[in-house]
Amino acid sequence: MNVPPADAAGHRIGPIQLAPGVLPAQVAVFVTVVISALCVVTFLPLMQAYVFTEILHVPKAEQGRLAGNLVTTQQVAVLCFVGLAGSLVDRLGRKRVLVAAILGYTVCMGLYPLAGGVAMLFALQFVFGALSTGHIAGTATMIADYPVNASRGKFVAAMILLQSAVAAVLVGYVGARLPGWLVAAGAGPAEAGRWAFWILGGLALAGAALAVAMLKEPPRASAPAAPARTLGQGLRAFWGNLRLVVAHGRRNPRFGLVMTMGLVIRSDYFVMLSFVAVWVSNAAGPAGVSSVDALKTAGALLLTFKLATAAAQAVFGFAADRIERSRLLVAALLCTGLALCSTALISDVFGPGMFIAVGLIGVTESALIVCGQSMLGEEAPPELRGSAMGIFYFCGTLGVVLMSAIAGRLFDSIGYSAPFVMVGALNLVFAVLGALLVLRHRGSEGPVGAHGDKAGLPHAG
Repeated sequence: MNVPPADAAGHRIGPIQLAPGVLPAQVAVFVTVVISALCVVTFLPLMQAYVFTEILHVPKAEQGRLAGNLVTTQQVAVLCFVGLAGSLVDRLGRKRVLVAAILGYTVCMGLYPLAGGVAMLFALQFVFGALSTGHIAGTATMIADYPVNASRGKFVAAMILLQSAVAAVLVGYVGARLPGWLVAAGAGPAEAGRWAFWILGGLALAGAALAVAMLKEPPRASAPAAPARTLGQGLRAFWGNLRLVVAHGRRNPRFGLVMTMGLVIRSDYFVMLSFVAVWVSNAAGPAGVSSVDALKTAGALLLTFKLATAAAQAVFGFAADRIERSRLLVAALLCTGLALCSTALISDVFGPGMFIAVGLIGVTESALIVCGQSMLGEEAPPELRGSAMGIFYFCGTLGVVLMSAIAGRLFDSIGYSAPFVMVGALNLVFAVLGALLVLRHRGSEGPVGAHGDKAGLPHAG
């Protein structure tokens, strides 16, 4: 009788079964590295309003449009590079791409508070967007690689829970108070802002060093295909994989559904990070609140958002492994749309109503992320998983680009809640479209089996 290797069934972290060859220590290093990158990604938009006011002295009436245009610039860069990043992740390996992105983040954090005008902000925002594609593709693909499919929902939830909770404390509490602490120690407002950027940049540098020393590739990525050594080779690989991904979407309605949802699945996160801090900053003057205290409130709202996201992860992680994921995704889109639209009822951004609305958005976003990544990891063929992740985020980025410039103008001309209501309405529209797709293909759906297979659902390839 043949005896399977000791790790053939995979190690476990509580209820989560890891893929064969993946050790819990590998997961711990991965989480630490990704948290360092996430802190930078979260801190930059939180500090933008502070940079506008205290370093560049941008008039309040122009800050919404500037914030929207910076987001557009960043997302255009993402559109240019996200598909290439997905292909490079499959060819060069997850670790190399992720480390390069984090090192680039460190440079951007060092230069951002030294900008002498908005032109430099636009240049840095473009570079940051290009780097974020490597961060997104490398992280999301490794998250999909580490667990077996039957535990993928719980694993995605656990990863986001840990990342959200730690980022909430390090950025929403510590980071948001860093300029105030530095001002109390004798620094000027502009100098305090610069040092806050550099301290968070040092955290990213430490994460990159840890990744170089200790992060290991998941087994599926340990022997990648021949690397794309030129930009042209990478682009050809992307277009070839794009054709395969589209063909798979035509054969598999569930995969096609989650790729379609990519157009709006990042919209709530975009509007939260882009406009909450600017909303608080613009409302601070009439309320007699200083920039430092406004940053504390923006940090508290971010803390609420992240903690609400983290608290909901376990629930939706278990739900994504027990309830049909496409239906849960449609329900999440509906709830997210309603939560975003509720900001139209906010009259005082410093009051409890804003914190309640932000918490609701955080909870519903949890469902979107968990269900979206779980479905994508489940339905994408392993050999195309990195490319599918890249194209999925390409769709999400395209949606953000289309919304961001409009959102900034709505913020300045109509009202502070207008970008949130616009994104909420789009989520509701896509919830209806998703519901129609689910009803159309309801006969092909089934529960997640012991090994993640769907009853009655043919898989390509």
